[in-house]
This record gives sequence, structure tokens and C-alpha cells, in this order.
Amino acid sequence: MPQPRRKKIATRRAFTSFKTEEAQIHAMRFKGRTRVIRPIGTRKEANLDLSRHSVFRLLFPGNAITPVGVSSLVEGGTRKHGLVSEIVRGRSHDYKQYQQWVYQQLHSKGTSQFIKVVNEGKGRRPDFVKRHEAFVKELADPISERALDMGIELNTHPVNVCNAGGKPVFFEILSLNLRRLKSVAARMPKSAQRAELEKLIERVRRSRHKRVVGSSASMFGSE
Repeated sequence: MPQPRRKKIATRRAFTSFKTEEAQIHAMRFKGRTRVIRPIGTRKEANLDLSRHSVFRLLFPGNAITPVGVSSLVEGGTRKHGLVSEIVRGRSHDYKQYQQWVYQQLHSKGTSQFIKVVNEGKGRRPDFVKRHEAFVKELADPISERALDMGIELNTHPVNVCNAGGKPVFFEILSLNLRRLKSVAARMPKSAQRAELEKLIERVRRSRHKRVVGSSASMFGSE
């Protein structure tokens, strides 16, 4: 019996001015609106990423991207799945410059020199780099500490924390500690929020991952 033809999904690079992390993000039509997808691998990996971001948004709605689902596209001849989310609006000029600077360092220097300049703060650092790193230290790090106490490990490298209208928005969740998250849910009054958190915890638990680990490169991971 002939198989139905798979519907082709129209996508395009969301950002193309330079080979940056954002150049790996594609804009696509998803559920009737233009959204973004970052391909990461298998559908299972993408679904786990969806669960991670859904948990974080439930508990920290002002600092999370808005996950809306999972889709796939063909990249380099290979079909990859990824989390689809709303486009983050209002990104600061300092953040945009910082992101370009980071990936220029990555593509123009060796890994060891890149780590010295970007991660260890050695060498000349433009003012916009200093401003964005100060923003992350002042506003994002305290949120990251609160989230970690609740069982959510965030990637706090400044390239993964956007300044969106003066608020830090985190792009990567490194891991979930389900035991801590269950404790958080147990302390909540009975509500729709508690029921949703418990549902998400159970979804992750059934995936047989007690600790759901992200796939970010170590050079951009939390220290």
C-alpha cells in the first residue's frame, strides 16, 4: 500500500548576517504562525527539551522562552528534530553585539584561546561585553540560583542569557532534578499550576531519565 506523502515544511535561516549560534536557528511556520526551531537530534531529545523548558516556564514565566511544540527539518541531508518556540522580542543591542563577538572569537581563534578570552575574561574586552556580562551577573545569576534550588539547572553562560527588555531570558536548560521538583510540587497548594508541574515531572520520569541532561557544548556550559 503506498505511503502518504510527507508534507514539506517551509523553513529559512532565522539569522544569516554571520555564522553565529542564531544562524543555526530556523524560522518556520508552525501551527499557523512564524516561530523558531533549533534542530538538536532525535524526537526523544526534542521532547525532553520541550519538557525542560515547559517546567522552567511554569515556575519562572518572566525569564523563559515560550515552548510550543516539537517539529523537524532536514539539515545537512539529515532529518533533525527540535523544540519550536516563540521568537524572543526586544533583545538588547548589547546582547546582539555580544553574541556576534563570541562567535567571531570562536571562528577566528583556536579553542584554548577562545576559552581564555571568552570564558576566563583575558585580553581586550569591548564595553558591550562588559555591560552584558554585568547584566547577567546582577540579574540572571540570582534567578539561576533560585532555579537550581528548585531542581532546574540553567546554562548561565552570557551567550545563552538574553537581555530582553531588561529581563534575563534563558535559552538552555542543562538538567532537571526530579526529586527536588517533586518537593516543590508537594509544597504548592492544589492548583492548575501544581497539576501541570506534576504532569510534566511524570512525563520526564517515564522517559527513564532521572536526571535529564542537556546537549550544550562544554565551552558554553555553566561553570
